[in-house]
Amino acid sequence: MFSSRQKEKIGAPGIDEIRRCFPVTQRYIYLNHAAVSPLSVDVSTAMTRMITQVQNEGAYRWVEWEKMYAETRSLAAGLIGAEPHEISLLKNTSEGISVVASGLRWVEGDRILVPVVEFPSNVYPWLQLQERGIAVDFVPESRGVISIDEIESRITGRTRLLAISYVQFLSGFRCDLDALGELCSSRGIYFFVDAIQGAGLFPLDVSAARVDFLAADGHKWLMGPEGCGIFYCRSGLRDKIRPPVVGWRSVKDRANFLDYRLDYVDDGVRFEAGTPNTVGTAGLKAALEFIRRWGRELIEQRVLQVTDYLVERIRERGFEVLSPRNADSEKSGIVSFRCSENSNALCRSLWNKRIVVASRQGWIRVSPHFYNTEEEIDQFLAELK
Repeated sequence: MFSSRQKEKIGAPGIDEIRRCFPVTQRYIYLNHAAVSPLSVDVSTAMTRMITQVQNEGAYRWVEWEKMYAETRSLAAGLIGAEPHEISLLKNTSEGISVVASGLRWVEGDRILVPVVEFPSNVYPWLQLQERGIAVDFVPESRGVISIDEIESRITGRTRLLAISYVQFLSGFRCDLDALGELCSSRGIYFFVDAIQGAGLFPLDVSAARVDFLAADGHKWLMGPEGCGIFYCRSGLRDKIRPPVVGWRSVKDRANFLDYRLDYVDDGVRFEAGTPNTVGTAGLKAALEFIRRWGRELIEQRVLQVTDYLVERIRERGFEVLSPRNADSEKSGIVSFRCSENSNALCRSLWNKRIVVASRQGWIRVSPHFYNTEEEIDQFLAELK
């Protein structure tokens, strides 16, 4: 629970004001943001307003929609330290990864480095390249940690790209993007980041970290809708990727419908192909504005406070914790642990009691956001044997 000093910092009445933004708190103890985040009132209102507008007016306000797309790219760029022209609005993280996997001009014998504990979205697009003679080298982990030394030891003269998550979906380990970016830059390797488990929550500066490509859907820590995410491609690399999907918006003179020149537009729109998800973009824009209004730093502070409390209580009970928590720089909003109960059966039982967590690979994964409280953590732990 917020102290009086914390409440003053975020503005009275503090945590109560935040929780009112999330109707889910009225019915559930929701601790599953690493899967899907409930929508805030701001986001659902923005999406409903857009649906009503299209219902009543059709495409009458399409000029306003174009402005909204541009504003959303700008907000996303500001969040990750990019320029608006480097941002594309895509369906999800998988699509962003596939743009790079399918679009880069590979040479038979090239190799790609991928940690062995990545979510499948950051594995299958690279594995598909094996049919073209591209090798995927898996980097081992140790108790949830992906060691930079381990990554460096597996770089060869044919290594072309490192694909890694900012935050690991199972262990919650947060990697050092700056150090990895420096390593990749020094070895002439492309650096791809799956940021879905960290964007909106932790510091992210693609320019400082020398990130070449990044993808993140909006439905986890960004607290936006599903089916609408962002893709970043460093401007100097845009022409090195052949857009795997093209459409009428991919070209410069897109309003000249019968002039069939495949002349790609000079910004991230070239990777969007067709019309963006307008309702989803309205929600994503509202989610990014919501984060800016409350402040990413405050959100991070609160998430780490709640997860620190959770880990302390778990360890007091003698449960095994997978998530690395020794240094603040490796912590995230994900805490995975084991107790004496079967994780799948326990999660089903908890869901029946309106306590929402996840079972992943035999671990119980808990992922609270900044509106969750220590009291909710206590109620969750009270249900464990």
